[in-house]
Amino acid sequence: MDNHYITNMLCKLKWLFEKIDHKLKVFFPHLHDTLVMVNRSQPLLNGMLGLFPCGFLNYNYSCAAHIDSNDYKHGVAAIITFGDYTGGQLVLHDWRAVVQSKPGTLVFLKAHEVIHSVAPYTGIRNSLVLYLPNSMIGGQY
Repeated sequence: MDNHYITNMLCKLKWLFEKIDHKLKVFFPHLHDTLVMVNRSQPLLNGMLGLFPCGFLNYNYSCAAHIDSNDYKHGVAAIITFGDYTGGQLVLHDWRAVVQSKPGTLVFLKAHEVIHSVAPYTGIRNSLVLYLPNSMIGGQY
């Protein structure tokens, strides 16, 4: 994949990032405002992932139990799942909870506070994870 392909794909997902940004503004207004300030202070950020400056795509990957210790301590990660799969729930170990994760599910998670993993699944399960790393904040907000 070249940069042009990736840029094209992200442009086609602009509607999704706008929807996530709107949900942030409604449910996490302080984080929304922080992300706006981070985007303004970082001239290289171009809004390709909406307000979130970082993200990664998990292609058919089931993560083991972990905690995202480098995420912004006052933030949440936005996780959206897609593909053709059954199973693959988001397991929140600390809370002994399971979040049903059908394709198209959007979850906001304090991934830096909760040990989480993906339950076994069949089919192709993908996810897009958007987050704000602590290193971009530097204690400013």
